Amino acid sequence: LFRSHQDQSLRRPEPDDNARAEALSLKKKGNDQLEGGDYEGAVEQYTAAIKTAPSSLLHSNRAAAYMMMGWWDQALRDTKAAVRKDPENLKAAERHARVLLAQDKLDGALEVAADLEQRGPKEEFNGATRPTASIRRLRWLVQAARNPASLEECRAVLDQYSSRAELASPLGQRLRRKLAEVLVERSDAIDNQRKIRPALAYNKRTEADEDEIQELTPFAEEAVRITGELLQDNPDDADLRYLRGRALVRLGRHADADVQLQKGLTDSPDHGQIKELMEIMDGLEEVKQKANAFYKEGKMDEAIALYTQGIDHDPDCKDTRAVATLYYNRSAALRKKGDFQKALDDANMCLALHPKWAKALYRRGVLLLECGRYAEALTELKVVQRADPTFDDDLQEWLRRAHHWLSKPRDVQNHYRFMSLPMDASKDDIRRQYRRLCLLWHPDKSEGSEDGRARFEDLQKAYRFLMDDELREEYDFGIWKDRPVRHHIKKRDKVKETWDDSKTPEEADAPRSHYNWGDRHLIEDEKVESIFWGDAGCPAWLKEKRKEFQQKRYGEDYVVR
Repeated sequence: LFRSHQDQSLRRPEPDDNARAEALSLKKKGNDQLEGGDYEGAVEQYTAAIKTAPSSLLHSNRAAAYMMMGWWDQALRDTKAAVRKDPENLKAAERHARVLLAQDKLDGALEVAADLEQRGPKEEFNGATRPTASIRRLRWLVQAARNPASLEECRAVLDQYSSRAELASPLGQRLRRKLAEVLVERSDAIDNQRKIRPALAYNKRTEADEDEIQELTPFAEEAVRITGELLQDNPDDADLRYLRGRALVRLGRHADADVQLQKGLTDSPDHGQIKELMEIMDGLEEVKQKANAFYKEGKMDEAIALYTQGIDHDPDCKDTRAVATLYYNRSAALRKKGDFQKALDDANMCLALHPKWAKALYRRGVLLLECGRYAEALTELKVVQRADPTFDDDLQEWLRRAHHWLSKPRDVQNHYRFMSLPMDASKDDIRRQYRRLCLLWHPDKSEGSEDGRARFEDLQKAYRFLMDDELREEYDFGIWKDRPVRHHIKKRDKVKETWDDSKTPEEADAPRSHYNWGDRHLIEDEKVESIFWGDAGCPAWLKEKRKEFQQKRYGEDYVVR
């Protein structure tokens, strides 16, 4: 009897009509403040209303205000009270599930979501009933947030978290940490090698010849931003310091990365990943300095060996920019030795690791020219010119070379490729290479064979030709010697993106197609008219093609001059 009397004395009396009216007025004020973004003011109004006339609705509304402020423990307490006061308040139950989800209590959130699927409202779909969209989204969120593995999965869950409070919740922080890890992995150039598309015409491409994949550095930039936000709340987290350092290294910001890694070691002196990354960075820098010294001394074999050692030192390419630089430098050494194809492969790999690097694009254009791929070379050099017309003092000369060599007949002897010499080789380089080849190709070495004698004679002819300044200048530049190489800002198709006019077996007896005809890049630049055909002028078949082209573009009444 005593306990029953005590419970009755402690039980709050039922509010009268005046109290309910006052609580309703306070709730309306709280709702207005909640919609206006004044969440603390809304909490005060809801709290006053609960003291006056408590209800499940008021606890649910105050929980909503707490959720917007990121006060998840208080929100959980209110959602529990709201569900306890009115088990049929499904909106409060849904908020309860969202609070549990934000606190990363996924099992509890899943139980509430399953209960809502059973008791919640339904909608018709294809002749059947199913839970409403909000309940289905809640169930999906709980399942998707458990263990997202890919970048797309992380983004899909975080897209549902729009408020700052949700992103700062325990689940939001875990997901953003996972997103940072995935972004760093996605920016790894070894796992996502950027394909350098071959220069194929539209009508010669297959499905395998895809466009170059997107640049990877934006992933690292996003990882830097996310880890910076997370470190504001967790400044002593060594793992976050490591991820931020990895992303900064990926972007080539080695000084900033070193600061982050040093802070990470201060917080966690035994952090193995940080120590490994710092050892890789220091090792690559040391190897690069030694190899560069050999290169400057002209010891190309030693330099190539050291560059290769540096590349092998970082097989996972964690210090991506440093490895790209090693490929770039090794490409220069290979070019000096006359191994143009291997040098081009290294330039391509450099661009895979460091896309849009102007120096690498410039090197690739030069090597394409020296490999005999003149149209592609002109494209790459034009790209560099559009990016920065003053990039290099020799850029204009290389553009003139590309234009001239593109206009040469295909059967013209290339003395540079024959002697394995760069096109800008000095006289000392030519003399040194000539002596080396004389020792290798002397007729006595080939036991007096006709091929050996012919090759040796060609070597002497090429040497005399290249040592003559006037002949070499005409050979390199032709009519492009003093011509300005114009820079165009307007957008246009590249040389490599043209129609292939090469002969097919069925076209063997047809007139030779002009190699520039249909090349929109050169037509737009008006370079077709720059070709020197001699005193006789261009062939009749080309005149007819030009006439057809101009009349098609400007109308049948156009007069061809």
